[in-house]
Amino acid sequence: MNFVSILSASVLGRLVINSLRRVPYAIMTDLAAALGIPRETLAAAVAVQSSMGFASPLLGPFIDRSRRKQIMLLALGIFILITATGAAVSWLGLSVTIVLAVLVIAGLCKILYDPAMLAYVSTHTPASRRGFAIGISETAWAMSLVIFAPLAAFLLVNANVGSIFAVICACGVAAFVLVWRLLPDDPAPVNVVTVKNNWNVLFSQRSAVMLILGIACHSLASEIMSIGYEKWFKDTFLLSVGALGTLALYISAAEFGGELLVAGLADRLGRRRLTLLMLTSSALFCLLLPLMGLSLPFAIVALVGLYISFETSVVAIISLSMDVLPEARGMLITGVIGVSAGTRVLGTLVGSTLLTTSGFALSGIVSTVIFILAVVIIWRFVPEINSHAAPLERNV
Repeated sequence: MNFVSILSASVLGRLVINSLRRVPYAIMTDLAAALGIPRETLAAAVAVQSSMGFASPLLGPFIDRSRRKQIMLLALGIFILITATGAAVSWLGLSVTIVLAVLVIAGLCKILYDPAMLAYVSTHTPASRRGFAIGISETAWAMSLVIFAPLAAFLLVNANVGSIFAVICACGVAAFVLVWRLLPDDPAPVNVVTVKNNWNVLFSQRSAVMLILGIACHSLASEIMSIGYEKWFKDTFLLSVGALGTLALYISAAEFGGELLVAGLADRLGRRRLTLLMLTSSALFCLLLPLMGLSLPFAIVALVGLYISFETSVVAIISLSMDVLPEARGMLITGVIGVSAGTRVLGTLVGSTLLTTSGFALSGIVSTVIFILAVVIIWRFVPEINSHAAPLERNV
């Protein structure tokens, strides 16, 4: 099967599943009003949805024991079912609790689909093109906001909440059909990996453990800065809500640019080298941004640079991780997702505390130190391995 077809279908599925992660943030106030609930209630449901990442490591052995295409189809099938339910419930005026449950279950679909898709694409991609494939797959995050947020806002104003779920459901059906038709079937696993063996494989590989630690540092440092930049811009430059919304558009563009940078540079420059370069760049921008308080244009440039560095470095690390533990990719990817979820929560607490007690400048210093620690960890303990096959990979 054509490599482009495999990648396109896989990414489309991820883009659609990401829609229910990104849309609520973009229209939260109006969506809550349309549902007739307080904004805080909707925000709580979205927070629970995001916290599904904590359960991700439990799914790693299941992904490594199963056909990955089937797991992708399972995730899309559940997604179609819940969005159809959301549309029906909204149109019939039934319990809003069911709509909130739909948003929460969408988080389960994501932690099922993403690791299976990344493992599948990595297995079916030559090592020389793996950085490109992972970079393109990560554009589904930024593109889901660009495509579905304006569409959802339009439908909410001109139709109703049910129409949002219906359109997303239709996109899910299209993605399901393309994944089913375009992706070659995985052969059934021959070497069945037990849960205990998967964890043993992960923890016995020092480079895998240190890579997860490096990603934890990245998530922690990024969240410390992300939780504080909005208040710093608002207080420093007296920005309106509309101006702050424009900053969000700049950040989305920066995220998309970072993903394309990985697609274009990772295989040429080297995934490990690009990771180290962009982690260092992240550390530098964390230090510089709080110093830009005298110039709004310079502050915006620093913010865009910061988010390009954030996104490029995390996508580069993910592409690097695909060859660190190819015999248990599902276990490694779900471990990364779980650790990232935990450190983001910690980063939110730490960042909020630093911002309240000491100011944004100290947040920048702390994040800089943590990013430098990530650079040391990746540089010292995580090699770049270009392996086309590993013992278990040949059987799955």
